[in-house]
Amino acid sequence: MKTVSVLARIGFALITLAIGVAMVVVPGLNKIQRNGAAPLASLELPVSVIRDDSGMAYVRAGSLLDVVRAQGYVTAQDRLFQMELMRIAIGGRLAELFGEGLLDRDKRQRTLGFYRAANEHADLLDDDTRAMFQAYADGVNAFIENPQASIPLELRLAGITPQSWSIVDSLAVMYYMGWGSAADLNSELLTQAIIAKIGVERYVEIAPLNVYPHDQQSAAVADPFFNQGLIPQQLRTSSATTTATNSAPYTTESAVLAELAMETLDQFGCCDESKLALGSNNWALSGERSPGGKPIVVNDPHLESTLLPTTFYPIGLFTPDIRAVGVTVPGLPGIIIGRNQTVAAGATNAYADAQDVYIESVDPNNPLNYLEGEASIPFDVIEQQIKVKDESSVDGYRIEQFDIRLTQRGPIISDLNDTDAPADAGKVLSVRWSPFETMRPKLGLDFLFNVKTVADVRHALEDATAVHLNFVFADAQGDMGWQVTGRIPVRRNNDGGRSVEVVDAQDNWTGWVPFEQMPSSYKHPEGWVGTANHKTVPDTFPYHYSSYFAPDYRIRRMKALFDGKQQVDTEQHWQAMRDDLNLLARDVVPIIVEALRNHPDTEAISNILASWSFHDSADASAPLIFQEIWRRMLVQTLADELGQELAAKVSRTAYYWSQRMHRWILDGDSRWFDIADTDNVETIDDIIRAAAIDAQRSIEERLGADAVNWKWGDVHRLDILNPLRRSGLGKGALGGGSHAMGGSAQTLYRASFDLAEPGNEVVYSAALRMVADLSDDEKVIAVLPGGVSGRLFSGNFVDQVDEYITGEKRYWWFDDELIDQHARSVLTLSP
Repeated sequence: MKTVSVLARIGFALITLAIGVAMVVVPGLNKIQRNGAAPLASLELPVSVIRDDSGMAYVRAGSLLDVVRAQGYVTAQDRLFQMELMRIAIGGRLAELFGEGLLDRDKRQRTLGFYRAANEHADLLDDDTRAMFQAYADGVNAFIENPQASIPLELRLAGITPQSWSIVDSLAVMYYMGWGSAADLNSELLTQAIIAKIGVERYVEIAPLNVYPHDQQSAAVADPFFNQGLIPQQLRTSSATTTATNSAPYTTESAVLAELAMETLDQFGCCDESKLALGSNNWALSGERSPGGKPIVVNDPHLESTLLPTTFYPIGLFTPDIRAVGVTVPGLPGIIIGRNQTVAAGATNAYADAQDVYIESVDPNNPLNYLEGEASIPFDVIEQQIKVKDESSVDGYRIEQFDIRLTQRGPIISDLNDTDAPADAGKVLSVRWSPFETMRPKLGLDFLFNVKTVADVRHALEDATAVHLNFVFADAQGDMGWQVTGRIPVRRNNDGGRSVEVVDAQDNWTGWVPFEQMPSSYKHPEGWVGTANHKTVPDTFPYHYSSYFAPDYRIRRMKALFDGKQQVDTEQHWQAMRDDLNLLARDVVPIIVEALRNHPDTEAISNILASWSFHDSADASAPLIFQEIWRRMLVQTLADELGQELAAKVSRTAYYWSQRMHRWILDGDSRWFDIADTDNVETIDDIIRAAAIDAQRSIEERLGADAVNWKWGDVHRLDILNPLRRSGLGKGALGGGSHAMGGSAQTLYRASFDLAEPGNEVVYSAALRMVADLSDDEKVIAVLPGGVSGRLFSGNFVDQVDEYITGEKRYWWFDDELIDQHARSVLTLSP
């Protein structure tokens, strides 16, 4: 045993040494050219690329097209591996590289059809938009084709040869990001499974509860950063509005629908919080509330932040007519979030319902057709061949063939199910998404190139139909705005919260909500406007907008911070993004404490919760206890009616149930607390105690029996990982480390975990934090959970991680003198 231990230590030491040597030697194999000159043939005039300490590029060019060409070039320098991997994933080609395990993912991507849409949209672009996207592609390709350029080491290690970039690739990235910000597909499938299980009448009792916060009373306070706020009256009473539901029964046998929905949920990644609870905070304060006299815009988009590099790529773009700094998604030209000379903008997920799931009937007399009433219509069929890496094959690959079937509404998504039962019953599910039907010649996401006022932004965003976002923006004149982008279908039954069974040829989408009536606001008497993925429309909104929103905890906290007449400086804005007061916990923990008090088995954790300040601090034990109880309460409540499997799926989708459970706890009398298969009548106290005992046992297994020594940050950690090494030996050396985090899903300092996993590891948090003060023409405060570069061993690969965790600041420079002052390299791109 001693010999084995010694050998293990020697082996570990040798591996550590090898990694250390690699970190010294390998960077030379993964460097980019930052000085001197490089060719970019399509340029009209030479372009200079200045990089600062963070490796951020500031591009100076003579024209819009030249600055975009250079943007494509420098983005490829830093992020080509990320772009190539994204393109392969979107196109459904991962199995070719990584084998059988990713085949189902490839089938899903091809079925949804982002590249089909991108090819169609490319033909519709107007001349200016086409020229800009082609300029970006030209820049990317100039880097790929430059024999002196260093292709990223990651591509070489993965065995990927980069291919030419195209307009279609950029459009596919746009659609992929748009789909990723939508969650209604899975919400509808959950609803369908629940209705099939228990019927519409009982479903209404547990349907998502969405609170419109502006119906609540909110008092102005002296100190906007330490007010505890109020429990909203709307949550205290049973008068809270529930999701409108079409009460017409399904005509299909319930067991078939339940199985169909459950299988499709599994195939399309149901309920993974990292996919379904994509969120963000953004807000703008008027110049009257800001020390500099001009508005301040703040944004921290919440995306999966565990993998390097970050989703966003920061850049500065400058021409005689353009001055803009901000971020875009690698693969897309322009700047989506950031500022120009007179306007700043940030975005959050709007959760607008632009997806519908349809229950389609296969013609029993002709399985190649589907039915619309009496009409039998042929499926459109697209034949697919996927290369799958297979070492047992002669050439290392095998070919997987499958067909994609489409109706007039969209692709059949249930064809990927494992079970044959729904197909045998003649029912399949299709999905419809509005961006595929609302393509425009312009895309609207490059607005920071040319807008000067809030009115200009609103006009430009009318063209942004591919993604549903809450844009908040302000201009130097002092005006502020909030506008939802995308298009929302007008539904015949005004209900998009559940699946629609096709029974005739009538289209239930009768048109589109006019842009002038899309949710927006341009008058802000409180001196600020902001969004937190919450319900942003009142119940009087004349169209179905959505039945799936974030609970109101973050927007309530935002209101407590900013309602009133006080000035708020940039430091306070920066700290507000790290605010960890948990309003959900403050509302319900006193009730939990009462349920656990005077019970010997829960007395210790009850005492800890009773003394909690409700701040989700990394060094406190109460946040861990509360989160572990909270995540178990729904399953304890619903499992007897829905069954363990469906209850668990619902529990993983916190937006679907959290506000409802919150209301039940405050009411304390829901009949759902009673467990149907026992002789007793269980109450909320019974549910709380059962969840607490289970939670306590789980924590003890991980951290020991002494609850006083438990710490939220011991398990609530952000592991920043390299996609080439997500686990095992060397993970730490190739990634950005493991970091204790405060915050939670309920706080402005967002740090959420997968509710189905046994641990509490952070899955998504802010992929960017930004404060843009329009009175400060020198800089923008911003930080990433990684770095600018996507190249392993680069000095700018993980250099912002420490600031991201500790709350220190980095800057995007806006003033020419400061850009030159902080320059660390200058590269000239020449025609």
